[in-house]
Amino acid sequence: MKNIFYILLFLSVLFTACHNDQTAKKEIENTVMHLYAKPEDLYNKAVDTTLFSKDIIALLQNAQKIKKADEERIKKSDSPTDKPNLIEGSVFNSLYEGFTNYTIKNIAIKGQTASVAIDFENNTTTQEKWTDTIVLVHTNNWKINNIVFSKKHSQTIDLKEKLKSINQ
Repeated sequence: MKNIFYILLFLSVLFTACHNDQTAKKEIENTVMHLYAKPEDLYNKAVDTTLFSKDIIALLQNAQKIKKADEERIKKSDSPTDKPNLIEGSVFNSLYEGFTNYTIKNIAIKGQTASVAIDFENNTTTQEKWTDTIVLVHTNNWKINNIVFSKKHSQTIDLKEKLKSINQ
């Protein structure tokens, strides 16, 4: 009788763990889909605080402040048509021109962190394919904490480095 109790307890724990893992993967998938569902607009709208970790939010907001301050400085300068200090091209994937399609390849969860391998394609002029990895942390819900860019298409290592580069 004790053996049956332990077997049922083990099966119950196993079922709960599998269910929690599937729920987490679905939440992570939704976060990624939300990030890539609409065109990027880093500079003309507020940062989505439900999507990003505090670290990324601070870097995104700082990039917005730097661009705005530089625009004001340029307006008052001798060269009012100069371009302000900003990040050009796609911010959230490694190809400057962005992507036309993406597929979530793999979601790996380890405790309160997760990594999502994403296969991207850009087939507008040439057939480009690459894989970036999104790193998420769980703080009440899953939030993007970084994006590791493909070495094939990016000079920067990751999103945090790209956002910090605007300060230079």
